[in-house]
Amino acid sequence: MSAYFDPSLKNSIHGYIVPDTNVLSLMSYDPDFFKLFCDLSAEADILIDPTAKLEFLRGDFQEHFLTDKLKFLEYEKFHMMLEHYKIHRDVYDIALKISRIFAHNGKTNIN
Repeated sequence: MSAYFDPSLKNSIHGYIVPDTNVLSLMSYDPDFFKLFCDLSAEADILIDPTAKLEFLRGDFQEHFLTDKLKFLEYEKFHMMLEHYKIHRDVYDIALKISRIFAHNGKTNIN
């Protein structure tokens, strides 16, 4: 397993968790990590962001890989977030402003 966490975090994880694409990918192919993630998030709702879902599903040119990933996303604790244009527009606008601030300060390699 390629993840580390502080076991005491389990007591403070509740509410919502929004895993990024890397976490989704790791959960989909590493059963130990998936079990650990489920254990840690037992008291939380797991929300799947539409952008993370798209990134997770993209690039699979073999149909069985895509089918397996779609089946994985049907896990009962996953809740698909609604696409909301205004939220994404605001996030993109803020991200652009932050990147311009970094660039203005000579930090152009920030991803």
